Amino acid sequence: MLRADAIDRLAIPTSDFPESIAGKPVVMVSVGHNGDEAAAARDLRPLLDAEVPIMGGALDDRSYLDLQESNDEAFDWGRRVYTKGGFSNGLRPATLDALAGHLDEAIGENAISLLAQGGAMAALDEDSTAFTGRSARYHTQCESYWMDAAADGTHIAWTRRAMDIVDADAAVGRYVNMMTDTDPALGRSVYGDAKMARLVALKRTWDPDNVFRLNQNIDPSPMS
Repeated sequence: MLRADAIDRLAIPTSDFPESIAGKPVVMVSVGHNGDEAAAARDLRPLLDAEVPIMGGALDDRSYLDLQESNDEAFDWGRRVYTKGGFSNGLRPATLDALAGHLDEAIGENAISLLAQGGAMAALDEDSTAFTGRSARYHTQCESYWMDAAADGTHIAWTRRAMDIVDADAAVGRYVNMMTDTDPALGRSVYGDAKMARLVALKRTWDPDNVFRLNQNIDPSPMS
């Protein structure tokens, strides 16, 4: 069984929720279970039976493709997105309190997500692939979504402040797909010198002209 948990506390548009909780911060728990329906019902029963108010607490059967498409609207073409993320083996109560306080200053579709790791991804040695951080217990994502270009600075600053809080408990590594910034030094800080050298060697072999250069680029040019 593979299981991924994400917990978000964020400001919610009033039209989406009943009057009793509309406009207030909430906690959202999303769970994916790879297994048959009976096993999912058994394993997730403690969550569904939690002694807290639950909206939409139900299981549904969907394909892996449907699951992958569940965030398509949030990342729709034309929307502005800024994300940062980091790994940790636990967040101290003081860090969680600081994150909760920062969420009180949310300015729109801002979110902080805490995702549990482990399982098959943690079974491999850290040096076996380019991915760094597979042994960490948690991944924290700080995210902003908006439409107005004039608000870029405000949303980016909010997300960076959130990540500054998380960094106090950060472990080694970053998940590059959640890193909007593309500074070359940032990529090296994620992979480390040894992995970066291996990636550069692969890039020189398969993409010497650096055609694939968006996001966290691995530059095949000689290192200084």
